[in-house]
Amino acid sequence: MKDPILEEALNKMRNWCSRQDRSRKEVITKLSRAGYASELIDRAIVLLEEDRYLDESRFAESYVTGHFRMKNWGRLKIRQGLQLKGVGEQLGAKAIEENINESDYLATLAKVLGRKVPPTQWSSLDYAQKQKLMQYAYSRGFEPELIRKVMEGYDYLA
Repeated sequence: MKDPILEEALNKMRNWCSRQDRSRKEVITKLSRAGYASELIDRAIVLLEEDRYLDESRFAESYVTGHFRMKNWGRLKIRQGLQLKGVGEQLGAKAIEENINESDYLATLAKVLGRKVPPTQWSSLDYAQKQKLMQYAYSRGFEPELIRKVMEGYDYLA
């Protein structure tokens, strides 16, 4: 005999997870806030994973791809976001490694910097202006050494 409360929770989560990839932590939080018991949540998670409504690696891949391409986030901010969503460090690192091409990454960094100050003006900035521009890129999740490298024009300028 089927548990009607479990079926209700599963139907809600199938609908929610079919619209967008979700992490296990997001589903647990949503079900907890809806007042479901932890044993029921555990069973629901297992069933959702068996039915492929819930897949941590697929979630990590779509999170990395979306936040890099659409929001122009750097690896540091993406990694932190994945951790907040409950994705393991190894799975997150693998998703970042597989879904962010280095040349695209440097081009995106140059584009992010170029939004604030045109690349032709980077060399004429004083120390305080460079620090401010670097801080902006760092807040977007880019690594300080790569920011310097791009600003100095060693590898890539957009």
